[in-house]
Amino acid sequence: MFELKPLHADSIPAALEKAMRYRLLNEPWQAASICEDILALEPENQEALVTFLLALTDQFGRERG
Repeated sequence: MFELKPLHADSIPAALEKAMRYRLLNEPWQAASICEDILALEPENQEALVTFLLALTDQFGRERG
């Protein structure tokens, strides 16, 4: 089994880019998960909050699959 690595503050800009890319690829669950990791480190990060909310709304009416 593999171990998940914690997100470091230096990685936040790249993680935000990845979250936005997952939204564009219709993978809102992945995007939301990344945003949750970012917000655990920086709860006031506006870009992460917006991306997280958009990822949540992308999930409305869709089943995870």
